Amino acid sequence: NMAVRIGLLEDSTLVAKKIGLSRSVTCASKAYLDEHGQPETPADLSNHTGLQYSNITYTQQWRFQTPDGKPIQGQPQIRMRSNNGDVLAEAAVKGLGITSAPTFILSKYIRSGELIPVLEKFATAPVGIYAVFPPGRLTPRRVKTFADHLDSCFSDNPYWDEI
Repeated sequence: NMAVRIGLLEDSTLVAKKIGLSRSVTCASKAYLDEHGQPETPADLSNHTGLQYSNITYTQQWRFQTPDGKPIQGQPQIRMRSNNGDVLAEAAVKGLGITSAPTFILSKYIRSGELIPVLEKFATAPVGIYAVFPPGRLTPRRVKTFADHLDSCFSDNPYWDEI
């Protein structure tokens, strides 16, 4: 058995193998930015409409860091919540607000020009992507091989970060 987890791993009895990194980006459509302006700092988000991922807290989604690495928060007025990042990305493309999500969800929209990154100088540090296994049991070779394959595909510079 194996699962893939993204983010800071809570204390657990699971055995973890890092297989890559997940970076987040904050984006909006050109139409939204033309109508509402571009936020210059995370504090400016209070004057904007946000699209919230409901499986994490506000502070997890809208966390940033100053250029010198200090944590800083921003908080838009939430218009829509969803537990599906693709739904939030599509809502952002349609001009419904700003979203902040992993590049593995948003990179295709950025490459196509449908979404424009904002607050880039306040980007947070990436978080790990892990293959996790139950402890104390012999992990089957096929599971180890699959985890190694994921590691070779994603590593620290996955294809979705080429934006």
